[in-house]
Amino acid sequence: MIVLHHVGWHFVHPSDFEVLRPNGREDWLFLLFQSPAQVCLNAAWQPVQAGSGIIYPPGMPQHYRAWQVTFRNDWIHFFPDSGFPSLLERLGLPVGVPFLCPDPREISSSLRQISEESQLSSPLTEELLDLEIRRLFLKLSQSLQWTPSLPDQPYLGAFQKLRSEIYNAPYQNWRVSQLSERLNLSPSYFQHLYHTLFSTSVGADIIASRLSYARYLLESASFSVGYIASQCGYENPEHFMRQFKKYMGVTPTQYRKQHGNQA
Repeated sequence: MIVLHHVGWHFVHPSDFEVLRPNGREDWLFLLFQSPAQVCLNAAWQPVQAGSGIIYPPGMPQHYRAWQVTFRNDWIHFFPDSGFPSLLERLGLPVGVPFLCPDPREISSSLRQISEESQLSSPLTEELLDLEIRRLFLKLSQSLQWTPSLPDQPYLGAFQKLRSEIYNAPYQNWRVSQLSERLNLSPSYFQHLYHTLFSTSVGADIIASRLSYARYLLESASFSVGYIASQCGYENPEHFMRQFKKYMGVTPTQYRKQHGNQA
């Protein structure tokens, strides 16, 4: 059985944040970078973009830091059973090196589920956590091994980078014409490829990125709804509130009462 040690979801740190564990830890660590960062491997710093992950085995030095912006991350420390290394090998998951998660939202959602599950106290909690952690790594493997059967495969890396930018900067006024121009594609072909690669439209992804960040701010801070709207790319707070209720089923104020930090 995989035993959860610690888990954190959407932790926020200042731009000078740095972790240095020269001797690593006794447990395993999976870290999901929600903001650009730097990781030190073999005495050399290398940049990692938001949406990247790294799996640290026990005893491996852990040295990473924020890179120019506020540092946000999800993470999980755990003690696996003896078969876990072979599971990672079977799933084709890299250990000790950063890798880009094609769908970081889904992985972050899994970590949130583990975090919420860990707060429950029931006879089945440990078994449920074991299943959720295994599911996390299965989803990681599935997303990494998925390869669209397209003649347009060379565009995949550029589209993944562009999608990460959209989710890292929900306040930007993203326009299809500008995004397609960056890849030297027509707007119609750009939208066709985007939907083929990610099974969603670029417009839907822009909305999803904004609402995801809005939920985070509503849950963790006491900013006004108008301020949150502006930070999520909405010039009109009323438009933000209408769109939030349309997709979330409740108003931003109702969502905060249900999910926000009551401290």
